[in-house]
Amino acid sequence: RVKRDPVLARVLSDLNRMRKKRINWLTSNGSRRSFAVAKSLYWDQYQRCCKSNI
Repeated sequence: RVKRDPVLARVLSDLNRMRKKRINWLTSNGSRRSFAVAKSLYWDQYQRCCKSNI
């Protein structure tokens, strides 16, 4: 589906790293709503990144 673009791969790995940190912070905070918001934000970024690289 997505071409193996090194730039895209780096961006996605950065997003994954950030998401892991964010998830750790959120789970320690115990806030499910913020987690959902963060997830939607990252999903939005991921989609935009993929669309611009197709």
